[in-house]
Amino acid sequence: NGGREEMYLGSADLMPRNLDDRVEALFPVFDELLVQEVKSDLDLIMADNVKSWEMKSDGGYEKIQHTAAVINSQTCFLVRKGKCKKQVKIRKK
Repeated sequence: NGGREEMYLGSADLMPRNLDDRVEALFPVFDELLVQEVKSDLDLIMADNVKSWEMKSDGGYEKIQHTAAVINSQTCFLVRKGKCKKQVKIRKK
């Protein structure tokens, strides 16, 4: 592709237990506006810190402490789509 960035979307359910008798499909995203929207959504998801846990090198998990504004991506998505009547409140801890 000459070094051009490409984006593909597909199922996020790729787990060993789901690999038998199953077809996984990926599809390219060509529209640049959609690419930017997906990137924006992924940035929001990665910034979500409401129920965040970090996997440690020993395989255990540790709850991430809020050090900045609380970001709940699911609430943000619901508000954006008009499915939620309340406004997102950013709390500082």
